[in-house]
Amino acid sequence: MGNSLSNRVTRVGQGKREWNERELSRYFLRLATNAQRTMWKLKDVVAHDAANQADYDRALAVYSVSHQLWGQPFLRDREQLVEALYGLLGEVKVEGVPFDEDRFVQRWRDVVTALVWRYG
Repeated sequence: MGNSLSNRVTRVGQGKREWNERELSRYFLRLATNAQRTMWKLKDVVAHDAANQADYDRALAVYSVSHQLWGQPFLRDREQLVEALYGLLGEVKVEGVPFDEDRFVQRWRDVVTALVWRYG
């Protein structure tokens, strides 16, 4: 069945798509906005529910990473973006208060690593 997922996925900036700084910035803004919405939805139910706390920490990680990326000048080219992403792996910045700091840091690294894989 030679139609695996890896054969169908085109990484942004490769193949037919040109590198587009504005599109990429809007993508990170959408990620941040969606993650923020998730946090707002979970805000009232997280106090006593470990599963929701984990979801909140993941959304906070996505928001924190995306918030630092959208609109930045290093989005102009792939090499600068990847360099900035590697920098984020060593410099975790939280844009709120996680329920579990270790879990948040791991989710942060997961998000950044996925972005490195996608754009690197």
